[in-house]
Order: sequence, then C-alpha cells, then structure tokens
Amino acid sequence: MSKFGFRCESRTESGQPILFCQAWDENPIGGEIIRVRLLLDKTGNVREGRVQEDSEWFDNEACMLPRAEESASRTPGKVALFPVRLATRHTLFGMTLLLWSMTGGVVA
Repeated sequence: MSKFGFRCESRTESGQPILFCQAWDENPIGGEIIRVRLLLDKTGNVREGRVQEDSEWFDNEACMLPRAEESASRTPGKVALFPVRLATRHTLFGMTLLLWSMTGGVVA
C-alpha cells in the first residue's frame, strides 16, 4: 500500500489485529483523507478490507497542513499559504450559498 502513497500502522481494535492505512488526496483548497482498515488473521494475512466512506471533521484542513512524511522544503510554503487556502475555501462556499439563495433555492 505504501507504493500507492498510503502510510500504514499496526493497531488493535476490539482485540482484533488490523493494519490502519491513510492516504491524502490534496487539492488547492483542501482535500480528503482516504482511510482503509485491513483486518488481519493470527498469521498476519489480510482477511478483509474496509474503506471508511465518511470523512472526519477537519479532513480538508488537515490536508492543507504539512505532514511528517513530506519534504522539509514544502513545510514553510504550506504553513504560509494555509490562511489563504482556508479563506478561499470558505469564501467559495459563502459565494455558492449566496448564489443558491438568490435563485430561490432552485438548482438548475
């Protein structure tokens, strides 16, 4: 999975060994985090895989912030651009809501 950009770690949930993997799909105004849980048997073989369909709170914002596995050269730029990216995201949402309300809530 690491070949495809996932970062994985071993965990135990409800006494069951799992491999928890995450990948970031980042875009200019946010992104999403893809989470996969691989259920393992006692020998460490994958028995079942589950993709978490719902995003968690602040996934968009988390995608905008620097991560430990990213190169150090990207960190200053991501930190400096975070307020701009966040404001752009919320401004676009507000404008969309305003335009939608101006049409009487009708989607064409």
